[in-house]
Amino acid sequence: MGIDPSSRSHRSVDVDEVQRQTKKKKKKRPTHYSLLTLCVARSPISRVLKDGLGRLGRLTVATKFGESFDADLKRFRFASSFIYAAALLIENLTPYVPQYFLPMAAVANVGKSMGLTTYISTQPAFYKSFAKAENIADISAKSQAQQMAIDTLGLALAVSLNLAVKRNASLSRMLPLIMFPILVPGDLFSIYHELRSVHLRTLNVERAELLAAAYVAAGDDGRNGRRKASGCRHAAASPQQHQTEAVLTPEMVSKMERFVLPSVARSGACPLEIRGLDGRALTEADVARFRATRGARYLLTRSVDGGSGSGVKDTYTATFRADCKSTDILQVILAMAYMRQGHVDDLGEAERRAARRVPGFIRGLEARGWQCDPFTLAKAERMFYYT
Repeated sequence: MGIDPSSRSHRSVDVDEVQRQTKKKKKKRPTHYSLLTLCVARSPISRVLKDGLGRLGRLTVATKFGESFDADLKRFRFASSFIYAAALLIENLTPYVPQYFLPMAAVANVGKSMGLTTYISTQPAFYKSFAKAENIADISAKSQAQQMAIDTLGLALAVSLNLAVKRNASLSRMLPLIMFPILVPGDLFSIYHELRSVHLRTLNVERAELLAAAYVAAGDDGRNGRRKASGCRHAAASPQQHQTEAVLTPEMVSKMERFVLPSVARSGACPLEIRGLDGRALTEADVARFRATRGARYLLTRSVDGGSGSGVKDTYTATFRADCKSTDILQVILAMAYMRQGHVDDLGEAERRAARRVPGFIRGLEARGWQCDPFTLAKAERMFYYT
């Protein structure tokens, strides 16, 4: 059976025409489409490595920091926003340096996975702070609806901007980098004030430090400072009312607590660190105090300073026994507040005074709506000892 020469010629013309049109389209493609074609043409191992590193970063965050999220929700949430923004910047830069596509895309994927994991892990705790009853699912649904509305608005804005600059190819390619320094600071600013508006009622070390400092500054059970500020109106008030007035509300603490700068517990005068006994250099005085107070469920020690004029701050370290209560943790923090404000110079006296005042302090906390039990500690702070 013969082949028609005209049909062969017609097919050859079609193939040549397709090849010419394909080359023209390739020349007109934007940079990111060419980069995508390059990546697809390469070995699938590259894509697997990129996605696999992202999953590894997500797993690392969940396993290493998961037990500490509850102890510092706002700090982890805000830090994850910076990580996610940095990952987006790296991702937007990949089309301009295609020779480093794989390492940059992998790093960006890891950063986005870390930020997303932290966001998903901490969000339910924030929902709980808004719940007036057992309606966390309802709050979560409303939050998803708000996010979808904002995402839709952002998508419409992005489409409008792309249509406005579509005739200018260079401006179209640079549009993500132009908008990035405008949108990201706005996003971080919004997240910062969003976290300020969330009033957590659980106690961690930083919030307890702020509450104890205000309580001690108000005077014994709040009577001295309040009477001076308000005259004789509180003269007939009960001790319970004075204790309540000396305690800050969750709204006040939300305006004061830090989630960018270091915690007040680890900066300023007499910084306090809560950790295990491993690696601690105990002096003979510390061992003597430990033996003399075997009934206590904690060990509070003072480090050896660098001498007068050395500029080295005295630091304090607390370790809690496995059966410790929230009362023990609050007692240590209250003792440190007495030390910082110069009410006492001796650590033992500060502990004794805190032991006398901590019941009234707890009553004031509960009256203000604080959840005293359980006290949230980070993973490193839960290195208890056993006797």
